[in-house]
Amino acid sequence: MNTEESLSVAIELPPSPRVLLNGRFLATLAVAEKDVAALVLETPESVQLAASLQQRLTSAGSELEKARKEAKEPYLKAGRDIDDAAKAPASRIEAAKTKLKAMLSAWQERERKKAEAAEAARQLELARLEKIRQEEAAKAQKEAEEIAAKLKAAQPEDEDLSFDAGDEPVEKTETEKKIEAVQFAPAVEAPKPQGIAFKKTLKIKSVNLSLLPSMFITYTPNEAAIRTTFCVGWKDGQPIPVVPGVEFIVDSQPVSTGRRMF
Repeated sequence: MNTEESLSVAIELPPSPRVLLNGRFLATLAVAEKDVAALVLETPESVQLAASLQQRLTSAGSELEKARKEAKEPYLKAGRDIDDAAKAPASRIEAAKTKLKAMLSAWQERERKKAEAAEAARQLELARLEKIRQEEAAKAQKEAEEIAAKLKAAQPEDEDLSFDAGDEPVEKTETEKKIEAVQFAPAVEAPKPQGIAFKKTLKIKSVNLSLLPSMFITYTPNEAAIRTTFCVGWKDGQPIPVVPGVEFIVDSQPVSTGRRMF
């Protein structure tokens, strides 16, 4: 028996622990936090200090983001390498599963139709036998009435020929026995393979919006289109757009205009 080679992935990871931020950076950050906590904006100098602190902290955030990405990259690359190596066998597995699902679903549909056909045939046979039973019962009733009429005509007027059937069971006719055999025959069921189950779920095949009741229709604003049309490209000083059903506000946030070392 031939076996394929094993699936391996070469992974190179940096030594641990890895320094993400040095002590100088963290000490400087602690000083900046103290300066922000003590800052009171009352004079132009204090406002300028706040602007300088914001620039420095913005630079600190950029350095941290860069260090974070660099530290994660070897592990992200290892993850991508593992995912890439697993793609081929995963595709083969899914292809085989898809083929099996289609085969099992087709088999189950064939067996369902067989069971429905068998049940329809059983009902037809029951109806046929029931018709025969009714005809036989009517014939027997007619014969009994004819015999009773003949006996009544032949008997003396003072003689009572009534019969007591007693508790003796009435033997079933062959037709009645056939009806019971068909009526109580075990239902035809498809074989059930072990390890799988056919999960039945109801899905929407199509929807006609023009016929759909309003309770099943959700109306949502297209905010992306509104932003693209009115917000993107808007400049300070321009009039605020007027759109029925929409309220705009001007959001003002301080941002650094220059780069300063942290």
